[in-house]
Amino acid sequence: MVMGQKKKQVESNVLFELSRMMVPRDLLGFFDIAEVKELHKEWQIILWEKQEHIPTNLKGFSDVVLDGFCNPITILSHGFSTKPVYLVMKRRRWKRSGTDEHFSNEYVITEDSAKLTPDMAGFLKYRIEQHPVNISCVAFMFGLKPKTVHYWYKEEISDYRKDIAAGNWGEKKIQVIDKSSGEVTKEKPVPIAKAENFGSHMTIDEKQIGKKMYTIMTNAQSGKIALLAQTMKPEELKQVMEHYLSQVLEEVKSVSCDMSPSYKKLCKDIFPNTQLVIDKFHVIKHLLDALQQVRKQLKTQYINQETILVKADTDEQQTHWRYIELLSAAAIFFSKCKMNGRKMN
Repeated sequence: MVMGQKKKQVESNVLFELSRMMVPRDLLGFFDIAEVKELHKEWQIILWEKQEHIPTNLKGFSDVVLDGFCNPITILSHGFSTKPVYLVMKRRRWKRSGTDEHFSNEYVITEDSAKLTPDMAGFLKYRIEQHPVNISCVAFMFGLKPKTVHYWYKEEISDYRKDIAAGNWGEKKIQVIDKSSGEVTKEKPVPIAKAENFGSHMTIDEKQIGKKMYTIMTNAQSGKIALLAQTMKPEELKQVMEHYLSQVLEEVKSVSCDMSPSYKKLCKDIFPNTQLVIDKFHVIKHLLDALQQVRKQLKTQYINQETILVKADTDEQQTHWRYIELLSAAAIFFSKCKMNGRKMN
């Protein structure tokens, strides 16, 4: 029995020390860890405000008494064991004896409206911006909803709102010029054009965002987006690159793309030292489509012949069916290659 109690005490001490690692140091100056709870989908670290932190309005009075806690404030901290860890902070309420007016301390501990510790906000920003992973993957790491993390990043963590306020967001545009008059008839947005994200090996593809089609260029080695422009036309993409990215175009050694004639023309015109590489997924897709077409034609041709049976009697008929079986097997093989190619890309 004594051994069991000692083991539980050791486990409790270890859990307490681990919890201290997830509570910002500044908070530990004002709060004590009262309890650590493991729930079905999350961990909770319960923090109680220290009794000695009496509000400024009540200092100097001798009849100050405690009167329970304010409503708890819950914020997200670093997670472990695939569960999010929330800090549940309980601020104390004070009052003077015999009165009903309550006082409490205020703490600035979150990133604006996002319920995050500053350390957690910085960690999420670093993960999203410096690594080739999307927001859904980051959300999965902490057991959070992707929409929630996307909102936090867009509205609070990133510099999006600051850039809008400073007039730095949306300043890059494509000018569509009328050939006859020379006037600018339309402007298309270029949300991303970052020369620092270019490298020697790049990829280019189209992407639909909402109802608009964009061209996206990504660094094949770092995974970072270097270009995002609302167009697929070679002449408009050429305008963007020459205007915003001219200093890095000669550094590109290879570009991976699909079999789009417009992208092939763009790569040959704009990247002088580049080798064009056709994306393996699209190569396999075209092979599979052609193979399926031939297989279906042969099968339809021989099934429609009244003289042929499933169990063929002649060597020629057996050969025909063997071809169809081989084509079917090849189609299945290329279909698997296609899926694997898509996953790797």
